[in-house]
Amino acid sequence: MTRIPPSGPDPGPDDRAGLIRTFDDGWVSSAGPVLEAFERAFAETIGLAHATATSSLGG
Repeated sequence: MTRIPPSGPDPGPDDRAGLIRTFDDGWVSSAGPVLEAFERAFAETIGLAHATATSSLGG
């Protein structure tokens, strides 16, 4: 069986700056203003009242 490895992250300059800002602000967790803004924007985009972001760390 041929295994296809997952691709690594490839953030651009704006994403890198946001990541550093998030680290500096201490919000690298499952909560915080960036995550809340993402959930609101995602829910609005797909036409729902609420959305919850989750992570997948499975291997």
